Amino acid sequence: MTKDLVDILYIVKAKFTDNSDMLWTSYETAKEVRDELTSYINQINKGDKSCLEI
Repeated sequence: MTKDLVDILYIVKAKFTDNSDMLWTSYETAKEVRDELTSYINQINKGDKSCLEI
């Protein structure tokens, strides 16, 4: 399951390009979103799933 989740996060991350419209988000730039997703990917790969908690 972890690999599937990480794969999905990589797909989502790739959707946020520098030209993405960020007005509908709480983020200023697409880079912020990509950085946050990278952080989640790294956590999950290390076995830390706390980022999945609500």
